Order: sequence, then structure tokens, then C-alpha cells
Amino acid sequence: MSRRIQQRMTFILIARQRDEHIISIAKRTAPQLKIIIKDGHNLLDPELVVKKGNGGKCISTLVAWKKAAAKVGDVPRPLPTIRWLPDPGSILLPSINAQSSSMNGHVGDAKMDGPFAHLKGENVNHDIMDEALFDCFDSISGPQQDFAVPTLASLGLGEATTSILGGEREALKRLEAFLLDKARTATFSKPASAPTSLEPSTTQLSPYLKFGCLSVRVFYWRAKLIIDEYKPRKGETVTKEPENLLGQVGF
Repeated sequence: MSRRIQQRMTFILIARQRDEHIISIAKRTAPQLKIIIKDGHNLLDPELVVKKGNGGKCISTLVAWKKAAAKVGDVPRPLPTIRWLPDPGSILLPSINAQSSSMNGHVGDAKMDGPFAHLKGENVNHDIMDEALFDCFDSISGPQQDFAVPTLASLGLGEATTSILGGEREALKRLEAFLLDKARTATFSKPASAPTSLEPSTTQLSPYLKFGCLSVRVFYWRAKLIIDEYKPRKGETVTKEPENLLGQVGF
């Protein structure tokens, strides 16, 4: 069983309070665990930009942010795709629960506090769930043994009815489709887009960025390569920051 817990850094207050609570439980109940926190949802570490790039003062405009970010350095390149994973050992939760119960205390018995304390032990989705179908926690690797994100069905919520698919594979497919039109990529301008038009004029990638299905650094560097190399045709103008894709991703 892994002796590490890795999580993504967040800058949303309520999410940070939640994470600090989880970390405190992990440290108290399983001191042998190594907790690793990574900043993976932003182009640059916002706290570092404010501290190093703006002397610790609040940044209130995109122009000021860009100047401060320039003092921090270039946006890091995305890490290469993971091609293999080490053997995780037992992936059946009963064996893991047996191990956790032998630790000092038990996570399930930890005292909750904060704004969600009243939800301890309560299934807030009980009115729409079919508990007979709820099987996503029978194994770490999921019902198909592929470590995929739990489906709505495995959460007891029935099959999805939307035509909009989630996940990294779908996000990368949509990114490739958008960037295939190099002229559109290089001349994209946010003020000129119309999110309510019948024909989409935006990237439609916002939800994939929001929920971590698409790496913001993958998006940035793929778009930057096209924009830097694009030769505008007669009558075209390559959009500059902050209106272009790079500026919007930075925003």
C-alpha cells in the first residue's frame, strides 16, 4: 500500500479549510504517511507571483498580474504523460480498511468540525440514489479495474443523460479539434467571442479546465506554439495578450 498522499494546492478558502482538516486527520491517524502538495491547477503559483512579483501586495488587474508574473519566470512545461504505474498491491478495500483500523485511531472516527460538521454520516444524495447500485468503493481500481473516475451509475445515481462527456480523453480530443484551426487559434479574441451564439465561438474548454480534466499548462504551451509560429494572411491580425488565448488562460 502507498505511504504517500498527494493532493493539489487550492486557493479557494473553503476548499483550503477542507484540505487542512483532511491533512490534520492524516497526520494524526497515520503519521507514517508522507503528504505531498503540488500546485497543478494554475500556470504559476499565485502566492509566489504576489510575494515575489508584487512585493506581497494584492494584484487587482490582469495587466498588473502579467507584470508580476514576468518576474517569477516562464510557465513551466507540462510533465510527460505517465506510461506505467507501480504495482499498488492489494486494491480491495476490505484489506485496506483492516490496515487502517490497526493504525492509531481510525479516520472514520475522526471528529469533524467547520461548516460541514452537521453532514457527518449523512448521505445528502439519499433521495436520488439507488443504494443497491452503489459499488464505486468496493475496489480502489473501480468496477472495471481500470482506475477510471467513478460513473454516475456506480455512485447509484443512474446513467448520465447529458451529451457532454467528461474526463481527460474527451478534454484532449476537444483541445485538438479547436487547435486544428490554426487561424482561429492565433486570431482568437475573447471580447469578440459570443458564448450565446448558435455556432460556438469560444473554446468550450472551460469546464475541463475548471474540473482538472485538462492541464492548463498543456493548453497554454500547445496554443503558444501555434500562435508563435503562425504567419497571418492578408487582412489577419494575430491577437495579443490579454485578449488572446494565452491571456485568457492566464486570467
